[in-house]
Amino acid sequence: MVALVGDGSYVFGNPTAAFWAARRYRAPFLTVIFDNQGWGAVKMVTQAQYPEGYSLQADRYLAGFQPASDLAAVAAASGARAERVASRDAFPPALERARRAVREGQAAVLDVQLAPVERPG
Repeated sequence: MVALVGDGSYVFGNPTAAFWAARRYRAPFLTVIFDNQGWGAVKMVTQAQYPEGYSLQADRYLAGFQPASDLAAVAAASGARAERVASRDAFPPALERARRAVREGQAAVLDVQLAPVERPG
């Protein structure tokens, strides 16, 4: 099983309990986090509802998670194999390591770093 989630969904999806249960019940799965350090959904809704608003004009949405958290560390603390992926070239070998962990009975997480949803500042 593979879960593809954004960082907001991951944070609010109770990952500690999910990875603890995966370890306890030997039910491994792979989670790939699309980590843009923010709530892209909040930004998109703000743009749609207020196309002439201050947020769009200033390109500020108050939807960012900067500085970024180490989301992979949450999974590692709960017994999962976890890795932060910072470049496109690093993804294929990281995916293979994660798949191997799942096949061997351990849940795995890839925290894939993307461009931030909102610039810091």
